[in-house]
Amino acid sequence: MSSSSKNLQLINAMIGMCRRDAKWPHHLYDLGYGVKWIEYPFTCGNGETIAPDLVIVSSELNSCLLCECKSGSNIDDDQADRYKSVQPGDVVTKLFVDAPGGVSPTVDIPYLCFSEAAPSIIRQLTAVSAMFPVVEMSPNSIRLVANNFTVSKVTKVFKAGVTIDRNRIPMCYVPFDTDSSDSEIAPLVMQTLVAFASQNKPHFKRDEIAKDVVGDLWESFGEQKKKDLRNKVMAILGKAQQRELRGFLKRNGELWALSYSFPTSKTFPTRRLKLLSKKCNAFVKRIRDEERAEGRQLPLFSDQTL
Repeated sequence: MSSSSKNLQLINAMIGMCRRDAKWPHHLYDLGYGVKWIEYPFTCGNGETIAPDLVIVSSELNSCLLCECKSGSNIDDDQADRYKSVQPGDVVTKLFVDAPGGVSPTVDIPYLCFSEAAPSIIRQLTAVSAMFPVVEMSPNSIRLVANNFTVSKVTKVFKAGVTIDRNRIPMCYVPFDTDSSDSEIAPLVMQTLVAFASQNKPHFKRDEIAKDVVGDLWESFGEQKKKDLRNKVMAILGKAQQRELRGFLKRNGELWALSYSFPTSKTFPTRRLKLLSKKCNAFVKRIRDEERAEGRQLPLFSDQTL
């Protein structure tokens, strides 16, 4: 599994805990936490710039968690020092987190990692005097293994351990990243394209399809991150247009169009839709085959067709 895929597991596992999902533990949702930002950079009062992987906030507890996800066993010492400089006022003025009654929220910087990396992460944070909470994810639990949160209710949840099945992490919240391979992104883009056709939406702008591919947390990303994700989606469309979707997909600046005609019908012709689906599946297969031929480590795929 790529480091990008592992990082996305940690991010989605945490987001899932902030959503009311019957198939995933939602302890943070029960404490009033919701997602505020994803990879949103901000500058602290002392001029240091930080971009947490995930910012989640509970107005109920007046608490803000700046989550740093680590797919490997190492930390960035400079980054940890920058996190140490964050003040409650910074999240109010720079991350637009509410301060109920004029009281700034408490701020914690939990480091999320996999259980095999936790001892190394703890050791390195201790070496730079960064006593942040360390939360590890094993195949069957998420638990606090070092230091505490400011809010005792959060400490209690994670210290007790949250039972999970790591194979069932809801990966739909942040389905891909800028480091994700084409083979991870292509199925998502092609599924969205077929959905547009079936909904009789032949014309769409690049922001429209990027937003649909990423999902309902699109607005939680900063502008630069949106641009990077949009570019990944555009690159996939461009590759499909050159071969499998030639004659189906056209581009004019920011506007894309599915090419078809309907002299008597206002819906996408059924035969054309089936052929589009077939072509999209062929494109996804080609991308996967090319990456396998290059010897690249691919993620676990669902082999369902579009």
